[in-house]
Amino acid sequence: MVSAVSSSHYSNWFDWRWGSPTNVVKQLIAGAFISIAMTGLDQEMMQKNLTCKTLKDAQKNIYTTSITLVVVNFFFLTLGAVLAMYVQSNLGGMEGIGLADAMGVFSKAQTDKLFPTIASQYLGLGVGLFFIIGLISASYPSAGGALTSLTTSFCIDFIGFNKKEHLSQERKLNIRKVTHAAFALLFFFLIVALFFVNNDTVIDLVYKLASYTYGPLLGFFFFGILTKYQVKDRFMPYVALASPILCYLLDAVGKSWLGFGFGFTILIMNGLFTFLGMWLFRKRGKDITM
Repeated sequence: MVSAVSSSHYSNWFDWRWGSPTNVVKQLIAGAFISIAMTGLDQEMMQKNLTCKTLKDAQKNIYTTSITLVVVNFFFLTLGAVLAMYVQSNLGGMEGIGLADAMGVFSKAQTDKLFPTIASQYLGLGVGLFFIIGLISASYPSAGGALTSLTTSFCIDFIGFNKKEHLSQERKLNIRKVTHAAFALLFFFLIVALFFVNNDTVIDLVYKLASYTYGPLLGFFFFGILTKYQVKDRFMPYVALASPILCYLLDAVGKSWLGFGFGFTILIMNGLFTFLGMWLFRKRGKDITM
């Protein structure tokens, strides 16, 4: 298995084309900042580190988790390559399992269906059942955590549960249930919409969305760490909305006119635009005393 993968084109990990969005330098730099934004600034992801008794234990946890993730991802990449080679050798390729047309042409998003198709149709009922169980066990905790976080944030930050003492506990419970159900319904419609409009793989879509949604968070974080300025809070929502829009336009112009795709490094540009916006709308002079 190892020799088969290493001698195939699936072992080519590094893309050295500078204009490509998957250039190895861009991926390395973007990966570092994505890790900071999606893990280091995420309360849910960092909770296990925050519960460690000492700073040394927390650092040890981060190191061991990083090593484990590298090993796990290496095995996933290897098994993915083996699965693709199995389909190509024994099942007639993507067209043989109905994921490509007669000419062998298929969209990138179709590769996400490779494992489910093989597991459910070619490896027997037992493997298909284990696949469904694994899928649920992997995705449900993430979805549940996100729904809980959104519900809590909406009830505290927007409705102001902690300030409305006239609301009874029963009334608050009913509002929380309705809010939770509404966010679940919103999730459902977003998933359906992305299913129909997305032509990319799920992992690429996740990182692409993260580049646009986590960028302002990254900018806010570094502005707070690196400067002592206070900002005009009423302008910050506009900064957080304007930054991703500017990044989208910048990426489109780079691809169309320069033949240069920013790839996931658009996250860094997003953070820089947010940082600049906060600096422009910082409090100065008499604004600080108001």
